[in-house]
Amino acid sequence: MRSTTVLFSCLALLALAGPVHASARPAAAVPPPEVQEEPFPLYRYSLPNGLAVWAQPRPESQSVAALLVIHAGSRYEDSTNNGVAHFVEHMVFTGTDRWTEEQLKQAEKQARELAAKRKKSKLRSQKGEVPPGAETAEIEGWEPFAWKNNGLRHSYISYRLAAVQNTAQVALEAGNSPQMIFQHYRELVRPADAEKWFAVTLASVEAARAEREAGKDAKIVKLPKQAVA
Repeated sequence: MRSTTVLFSCLALLALAGPVHASARPAAAVPPPEVQEEPFPLYRYSLPNGLAVWAQPRPESQSVAALLVIHAGSRYEDSTNNGVAHFVEHMVFTGTDRWTEEQLKQAEKQARELAAKRKKSKLRSQKGEVPPGAETAEIEGWEPFAWKNNGLRHSYISYRLAAVQNTAQVALEAGNSPQMIFQHYRELVRPADAEKWFAVTLASVEAARAEREAGKDAKIVKLPKQAVA
């Protein structure tokens, strides 16, 4: 739902942005997209200002990726302006009204360092040095750990049984027999623990992370400021 909201918010902003040479005018409604279902869902929008927007929904993802493609380069040049795109590219390297050359170099350096860390973490995972699923642990600042085989499934059954106190219901949900549930999962955890386990949400994880970061800052001993003579 979040990705869909972001998509249509972006479309609304793009519809407001007319061509550079155009005079200001009220934003027109975005027409329905051309929909492609195979080999993956793809929505092609043609905005009133001539801008083409292609969107691929990925509801299973927690992030949004955006790519701005400009028709520039030798394919769109002729003998009168040959090389102008390459020239503009190097002009941008020297800075803009809002970004200095040093700021651009620093941003490029940070992007290279992050890409190198991700590549290193991926290689470590492939070699078995980092547990699967923990490839970005060092980048994100948490300790890598190895997942127990079927750990989440076993945890769910244990906490679910403690929460509902109904062996037949949990057996139906888990795809096991009531005898199996009763024999291996009964009274492993308390109902109070089950309530805490099912209360774990993205919001609670973010709150715990913020609390942890605040605790780190509290341990930093600040040096007293020297008195100005």
